[in-house]
Amino acid sequence: MAGEGSAARLFLARRSASAGHGGFWELPGGKLETGESPEAALIREIGEELGVGLDLRGPASSYEAEIGGRGFLFLVFPARFESQAFILTAHDAWGYFSAVECATLQLAPLDGPALRDWAGRPNVTVTEAR
Repeated sequence: MAGEGSAARLFLARRSASAGHGGFWELPGGKLETGESPEAALIREIGEELGVGLDLRGPASSYEAEIGGRGFLFLVFPARFESQAFILTAHDAWGYFSAVECATLQLAPLDGPALRDWAGRPNVTVTEAR
């Protein structure tokens, strides 16, 4: 959910205060249900969290992280929303951010490695909340 080219911007949503990691910015998505493919899970989660459809544009990049002693595999797919008419259910704000702007946001713990890779710039530091 990023733009293309040198002015690329990435879509992030801020978790509602009442949600886990409330106030943190994240790449929206969620967990796989039993028997579900990662692609189907992302399309379902985006529908549930943002109320819009999603067009996947390629294979996922994967990132591993450990938080609180638990291992996580984080998959990030290039995608485009079918609409910008978002209906926020787990979030209270959204926006498109440059790599430099991402460095100023309080990010959800799993998102930091993916965003640092996306930024791909040695002079940009993207950090996640702990």
